[in-house]
Amino acid sequence: MFPEQQSEMALQRSRDLLRIVFDHLPEGLILVDRQGLILAANNAFCYGILGQTPRNVVSKAYAQIWSELAPRSDLSLVPQGPSEHGVAIIPPAEGPFPLVQAHWCILCSDMVGQQRWYTVDRIPISEGPDLPEQCLERWRDITHQEELQRRLLVHEQLTSLGRLAASVAHEVGNPLQSAMGCLELCQADPGLSAGNREYLDLALGELERMSRTMASLRNLYRPPEITWEPVDLNQLLRQVTRFTQRQLQRAKIKVYLHLAERLPMITGQSDALRQVFLNLLLNAQEAMANGGRIDITTQAKSTDRMCVVVVQDTGVGMSSDQLVRLFEPFQSKKAQGVGLGLYLSRQIIEQHTGHIDVSSQPGQGTSFTLQFPWSDAGPWQRPDADDDEVELED
Repeated sequence: MFPEQQSEMALQRSRDLLRIVFDHLPEGLILVDRQGLILAANNAFCYGILGQTPRNVVSKAYAQIWSELAPRSDLSLVPQGPSEHGVAIIPPAEGPFPLVQAHWCILCSDMVGQQRWYTVDRIPISEGPDLPEQCLERWRDITHQEELQRRLLVHEQLTSLGRLAASVAHEVGNPLQSAMGCLELCQADPGLSAGNREYLDLALGELERMSRTMASLRNLYRPPEITWEPVDLNQLLRQVTRFTQRQLQRAKIKVYLHLAERLPMITGQSDALRQVFLNLLLNAQEAMANGGRIDITTQAKSTDRMCVVVVQDTGVGMSSDQLVRLFEPFQSKKAQGVGLGLYLSRQIIEQHTGHIDVSSQPGQGTSFTLQFPWSDAGPWQRPDADDDEVELED
């Protein structure tokens, strides 16, 4: 073999190795020339960001990238740091491509609709002392870091609020309980008129709501200690529906229970889970101002040893924007709500090694799906024969 051939083969091996490294880097990389044409793009950029094959990306005009990303919701650009000559982030459709250093962030939705944050670094490339003829752009996914920063900020806000709530609860809690006790004594008066009794019931209900709100705020700073025990989800759901039966009847809402014939026990804390299901029912009531229907279903998934609870209503439903922030604190559609119910509910579910999913569309109701791992110790529970489908109504 001639030396020239050996050199050519070595050069080809070097190119192949460089291409392999280029395509396997986790960050998106593209090479753009002065005319704004994409000369090269790795797999992370093509498949991961644009959702296209390299063949469809290479030789495409750089400006077309934005036509690919623009249809995705929430596309926005945030310049960061100094950039030479005030370079425009998106190059003009006509004219030379700005081959100068720049850095910015972009927020857009990925191929499955999830919001992603990217930092983009544009680096001019020159083969000599002349002006650069190409530039390399690195697209780095920083969604995880942004989420951690957001959670840290929320945690700091909740901690500050929790400290304030703990001090307020100390000052408000005792007088509140005293007032509730006095009203309960008044309720016991046999000579109380029906009209006054109705007003007392209303006042007690409002004070109980205030007490629950204070308890929720205290839990932000000092989460309650959990005593783990076997929990029968079927029995717990029967208790919660009976507790809310009258309130839902007044709202012209019917509740149907569809309980699994054989449901394993889970390990958890009954009071905390009762709070979760109560919150879901009350939220469903808020979504059905003119009455409606709630279906509660339990089932056992033997494939992954999970107990599943589905709470479905026929309410007004939610938009995609509302779903994105549904479990964030202080997000409430209620005029008098503080927006902590679903946030705390998800915390409780995660403490039980479970998870919660929601599906909803405007005008088509909402469905919450909760899953909890089976308890190895507890026996299987069989609901009463007449509880397989129970309608709670007059």
